[in-house]
Amino acid sequence: MRHNVILLPRWLRQTPRPDLVTIFFGFNDWNSGMRGPAFAAAQADAVDRIRRATAGGSEVLVLTSCPTLENGGLLTEMAAACRDAAKHKNAGLADICSVFSAVPDAEKPALYATDKVHLGLKGQETVASTVLSSIERAVR
Repeated sequence: MRHNVILLPRWLRQTPRPDLVTIFFGFNDWNSGMRGPAFAAAQADAVDRIRRATAGGSEVLVLTSCPTLENGGLLTEMAAACRDAAKHKNAGLADICSVFSAVPDAEKPALYATDKVHLGLKGQETVASTVLSSIERAVR
């Protein structure tokens, strides 16, 4: 996850600067051995780095880790860490994990690509809809 945040200076040189930066990690971090407390610290660090790099000019939206099809409960610890970091850093939150978990089991396969980890078109649309809903709630 942190290597992606290190890339911030490259795209910050572009104009216009972003109004909103999203953070969406989890599965690869889990596979590399990162767990809840370390993941929460990495999420909080990412929020801080984005705010410093943009001089506070960009809002930050943390997306909770997305469950996989076959191991839906596997990333709940990571999703909880995302929630904690967003709350602690006063960042926005899009609770992708809760939305995906609420989908009936019979409908879940349609959310994923054939590897059952990455998102298919329906899953991508679900994430986009959740992000938009989170933004709409924040501006009310």
